[in-house]
Amino acid sequence: MSPAEEGDRLAGALRAAVAVADPLERYGALTKVQQELDALVSGVKVARGQALDELRPGATWAEIAELAGLGTYQRAQQLINAARAARERTS
Repeated sequence: MSPAEEGDRLAGALRAAVAVADPLERYGALTKVQQELDALVSGVKVARGQALDELRPGATWAEIAELAGLGTYQRAQQLINAARAARERTS
């Protein structure tokens, strides 16, 4: 599924969840959508870290942070280390 199709699917799921009449069922449906969105956000963070990691061999943490507009080198480190940890979990 393409990113656009995934976005459309999640938007549709959210619209359907919000439209559920019963409050308890609506809560459950919205919780499921939130879990899916949280997983998507986690995936985006990993992908961002992987992109930054490609810069790492030729740049310092501070240079990467500046290039990416992250503000601090610690944020670059955090994103890259999270991407590396995710890669290790899947290999």
